[in-house]
Amino acid sequence: MTLLQNPSTIAGALIGNWDNYCKNKITNVPVPLTDRLKALIDGYDFVNVEYLTAPLIVKDPAARAALIKVLGLIPDEAPPGVAPVSIQPEELEYVDQLRRVYNEASGSEIQTADEILRHPEHAQHFLDQRTRYFDAEHFQRFHRDSSPPEALAAFREDVYHGVIDVHRQRHPSSLERLDAVMRHASRLPAGLIGRVVLRARQTGDVPPPG
Repeated sequence: MTLLQNPSTIAGALIGNWDNYCKNKITNVPVPLTDRLKALIDGYDFVNVEYLTAPLIVKDPAARAALIKVLGLIPDEAPPGVAPVSIQPEELEYVDQLRRVYNEASGSEIQTADEILRHPEHAQHFLDQRTRYFDAEHFQRFHRDSSPPEALAAFREDVYHGVIDVHRQRHPSSLERLDAVMRHASRLPAGLIGRVVLRARQTGDVPPPG
């Protein structure tokens, strides 16, 4: 607190104590105080540095992942994603896979997303799958920023093992396999990501509070 009340002293204290408090504690790889880094510290106006009280830290979205990891908080539910009207570059492979599934199911020769949207049987199904795609993308981004990385990886594993047996079963068509997997996925326990965080902590993947 004394340093924060006297910003002009922060640079000297930071440089003088770098090896003791910073070098091995910023990342998993040592960060030596190079001449370039020292020049950046010397040139920075530490008047811009502020401190946060505990109530402000708790309310800061940037601190959410650390609080979940350290205090054992259950992650919030991710808000639903919204599928843009136009096809986005990141979903092109997914859309093309759906196109092939629809062609196999109905013997069609659909070539584009616009043709799928005009198809009497597949249009609404296609819209639903795009919504699910962006739900999943939004879910991953939300929990990437608010949950420990190991919890999200464990969640993906749980979902995979929750549906893979259904995927491997015999199905009359790829479309029916897709629908069967999606139906089964919808039955996976709600709030699974929170339980994964708790399980990871119990098995030692996420440190307990304190």
